[in-house]
Amino acid sequence: MPTLRLRQFAAAAVVTLVAGTATAQGSPALSFDPSAGLVATPAGQNIGWRFNALSSMTVVGLGWFDDAGDGLILSHRIGLWNSFGTLLATATVSAGTAAPLVGQFRTVGIGPVVLAAGMDYTIGGYTTATAAGHDPFYFNAPYTTDPSIAYTGAVFSNFTPSFGRPTQSSSATSGFFGPSFSVAANVPNVSAVPEPATIALVGGGMLVLGVGARRRVPARA
Repeated sequence: MPTLRLRQFAAAAVVTLVAGTATAQGSPALSFDPSAGLVATPAGQNIGWRFNALSSMTVVGLGWFDDAGDGLILSHRIGLWNSFGTLLATATVSAGTAAPLVGQFRTVGIGPVVLAAGMDYTIGGYTTATAAGHDPFYFNAPYTTDPSIAYTGAVFSNFTPSFGRPTQSSSATSGFFGPSFSVAANVPNVSAVPEPATIALVGGGMLVLGVGARRRVPARA
């Protein structure tokens, strides 16, 4: 019956929108060889790296490098910024092994964030050392990236007690590999969190279909 078909369509549309907001860890955007690089000891600062999006991609996780793969000593807050300094996403990876390893990084899922092709971005995070120890990060190490991005440079901040965007460029040939992110594999961008206009459009379409179906349904006594 038309009413039943309308309900099925509405349910499918709602499922699609909800699925778009689900979190997943995805696949690593970067990997590197720490044995061929230099290790740095954290001292209370924000570090990270810049990259250019060669094609549109969907970021689904933020992570921190786990040197031995046996858990982080400290928790780390990580952020993703565009070239204008707007914070697009942030998450905290807890100490220990609660966050799963995605490649070499303990990663937590985030609501999908679509990055536009041709734009520059920064992935960064806060790290320090405490009496409990520290999580080392690396630089001048050979690396490989997902085909959708191009690494463009290492960045850092002055010493600080708080999280923020690292903006100072480094002369390191690669790094600073502590924070990183993961991308959705073979998932079209339409599955990411839709823009409000898109939600309105879908809702409006459902409303029109509802009106049309109501006109076609015969009156009942």
